[in-house]
Amino acid sequence: MIHINLLPFRTSRKKENIRRQASLFLLSLILVVVGLVYYTGILGDRIEETNLRIEDTRRELDRYNKIAKEVTELKKTLEAINNKMNIIQSLEVQRDAAVRLVDAMTELVVPRKMWLTSLEDTGTNLSLRGVALDNKTVADFMKRLEGSGSFSSVDLESLAKSQLEGASDLKDFTINCKREGPVQEATQPAGGRK
Repeated sequence: MIHINLLPFRTSRKKENIRRQASLFLLSLILVVVGLVYYTGILGDRIEETNLRIEDTRRELDRYNKIAKEVTELKKTLEAINNKMNIIQSLEVQRDAAVRLVDAMTELVVPRKMWLTSLEDTGTNLSLRGVALDNKTVADFMKRLEGSGSFSSVDLESLAKSQLEGASDLKDFTINCKREGPVQEATQPAGGRK
């Protein structure tokens, strides 16, 4: 009977299997390492791109913050200018108020029978002091004030006799009234001038 020794064949086959497995393992290890290096490179590029975008965004944010500060300063300046313009407009409206008030008073005074000695304007209240020839003249003046539409709550505060040198008995009076808005130019009082 013939004996065949198959042992060396098996050992060589095992050695080759081991070599193949070692080769596959090394090849797999190399592929994993190459894959990791490649993926790390991709992640590094992404990180670098993201950092560049962050820097660009920060630069843009700084630029927009500067613009926002400028806008805020411009708004404050514009508000200050608007406040000044409002003040100027209100002064412009009120500039002629005293002249119109005195003009209205000259239209309302009873001619040649009375004259005003004092006029105090506190914005809405008006205090008038003057001298008249008689009580009727003071009453006529009060009616003219009420009838002008520019004054309300016309009240006689005081009426007293006074004497001036070389003049007959005169009447000192004080009248308080309220202004109704801006004084318009007075029209000719009812009854005309005397």
